[in-house]
Amino acid sequence: MYREKKLGCIWFTYVPLVLLLKPEAVKEALKENKFTEKSWLYHVVFPLTGSSFFLSPFSKWKPRRKLLTPCFHSDMLRDHLSVFNEQSQKLMKSLQSETTEEFTFIDDPISICTLNTICG
Repeated sequence: MYREKKLGCIWFTYVPLVLLLKPEAVKEALKENKFTEKSWLYHVVFPLTGSSFFLSPFSKWKPRRKLLTPCFHSDMLRDHLSVFNEQSQKLMKSLQSETTEEFTFIDDPISICTLNTICG
């Protein structure tokens, strides 16, 4: 039903919440500055989520984004592809050794992989 639709709507009590269902709709919404301020719903949920990079106000988010954008340039990522591959292989070996267990906490292996990838 919604495969061809770009927008959807659900009702939160008496308030309609617009859902962006396609990447084109998200792109269109994010390119306008008028959609960057947080709604009342954000302020209700904020105590649960806290302030992070993606949830910070536009005034804080925009300068931080300008700092981070060069880090995700395709040339920068391509230069570090060997590190990503090496660390992902180590992570897979670590997780494969745990497959005999009924339950495995993956926090430590993921944290180690992340730190090793960042430190290169």
